[in-house]
Amino acid sequence: MATFSTAQDLFAPVGKHGHRISYRLLGPSPSSSGKTPLVMLMGFRGTMDQWDPALIDPIAAQRPVILADIPGVGRSEGAVPLSITEWAQSVIDLLVVMKIPQVDVFGYSMGGCNAQMVALIAEEYSVGKVKVRRLVLAGTTPSDGPGVKRFKGQELEAFQTLAAAQTAEQQKEAFMKGFFGRCSEKSWAEGEKSWKRIAGARKEMMGRLGKEGSKRQGIAFAKFMGEGSLEKLKGLKIPVLIANGSQDLLLPTENSYLMYRTLPNAYLHLYPDAGHGFLYQYADHFSFLINLFLDGEQSGGTLIPSKL
Repeated sequence: MATFSTAQDLFAPVGKHGHRISYRLLGPSPSSSGKTPLVMLMGFRGTMDQWDPALIDPIAAQRPVILADIPGVGRSEGAVPLSITEWAQSVIDLLVVMKIPQVDVFGYSMGGCNAQMVALIAEEYSVGKVKVRRLVLAGTTPSDGPGVKRFKGQELEAFQTLAAAQTAEQQKEAFMKGFFGRCSEKSWAEGEKSWKRIAGARKEMMGRLGKEGSKRQGIAFAKFMGEGSLEKLKGLKIPVLIANGSQDLLLPTENSYLMYRTLPNAYLHLYPDAGHGFLYQYADHFSFLINLFLDGEQSGGTLIPSKL
């Protein structure tokens, strides 16, 4: 059974141009486990290599996990699409090629915007080819709309620092300040541990997305904020777990609460003394919470956790 460190790079041609999407399969096979695979989508500038194994491996021990990079990111071919709707379509196209008809979807940060659109497209347009059963949105935001906290001041500065970082030293500084910037020394210490785990998890690692690809991601994100998901989320009936740190500097925590109020079947968990990097800081607990949420039984419109 493959772990984060041992999973092989796999490729599948998708879309009208046939560009190869890179992905990895972790955990038990979908056919033998009897559990719905979980697709995990990374955030701004990140690739499959930037996940924390302390989060991924406990999840993959319980279910099949699919890590995937959108076009133009990591080992995937092509250019980064200029809309998050196109990112989402590439994920659905991959699942169709893989002949996986039902998935759970996890999206982190900008990957959470992607995950929202995957769920909405699957429900509205995929004509039954792919069904999203449950959705996990971590440290993310809906599109712009009434009540959404806009990005300005410290939030915008942190995002620009992440976008500009090129050297390993700059990227670590941007990671620490952007993901743990409003938190205690204890939180920062956990961030340092996470950085080391990620850096040492695999023998061959891809660097973060470069300048041109990052610019294209920024354009797609800006378009999402203007044309995205907020109003449509009201019609998304599937169970959704929303999680964030209590002091997210990059994507304001207030927007996680707004999504919780907007979605008809949502659950919200906020972690104390934590920011955008909460999923690394609380990797053990959050992986446990994800497994609990995904294994829960549905009774009518209510989700019953598998255990307490």
